Amino acid sequence: MAALFEHWEWKNKLFPMNPEASDAGNWWRCANLGFLYVAKRDKKGRPVLIMNVERIIQNNVLIDDLIMFTNYFFSFVIEKLLVPGLVECWTMVVDLNNVGISNIPLNNVKAIISNGSKFFKGRMFRQYTINAGWVVRKAFGGISAFLDEFTQQKLNMLSEAKELLTHVDADNLEVKYGGRLPNINQNFFPPNMEIKGQHLLT
Repeated sequence: MAALFEHWEWKNKLFPMNPEASDAGNWWRCANLGFLYVAKRDKKGRPVLIMNVERIIQNNVLIDDLIMFTNYFFSFVIEKLLVPGLVECWTMVVDLNNVGISNIPLNNVKAIISNGSKFFKGRMFRQYTINAGWVVRKAFGGISAFLDEFTQQKLNMLSEAKELLTHVDADNLEVKYGGRLPNINQNFFPPNMEIKGQHLLT
C-alpha cells in the first residue's frame, strides 16, 4: 500500500510534463544529447532503448536532469511505442564504450536504472550491457545491488556487442553494434520508428 501511495505522489508531482513550456530548456538539452534514445525494435517488437554512458560523461549531465528527462522518456515510450496486450515492455542496451573504471558515473547510471525500476515496474524485458572491460564489468555489476531481485534477473553482460544480433535484426541494429542500421548520431528525439516501410510511431 505504501508503494502505491508513493507512486501516486510521484506521478502527481511530475505530470503532466510539457516539453514545449518556456522553462523546458534542460529537457530539450537532454533529449538532444543522445545519452538515452530509441533505436528501432527487437525481434519481438519491443522498443530498443540505448543508454550511451560516454555521452553522460562528456556532457556532464546532472542527476536531477537525468531523472527529469528519463521520467518523460519512459512515459513517452509507454504511451507511444507500446501496444497494450501485444508489446508491453522494452529492451535496454547500456553502452559502456570508452568508459573506464576511473570515470564511470555510477551514481548517474544508477539514478536512471533504479528510477526506471521503481516507477516503471515490469516495463524492462532485458538489459544488455556491452563494451565493458573486465574491471568496469565488476564495478558496474555493483549497480544491481540497488535493484529488486526481479530486476536483477533481467540484467545481462554481453562479451561482444554483436551478440545483440541474437535479439535484434541486423536491419534494426546500429552498425557500431554489428548491424546494418546507420549509427544514430543526431535527431535522437522523437525516435524514428519506421521499419520496412511501416511507421510504428502513432
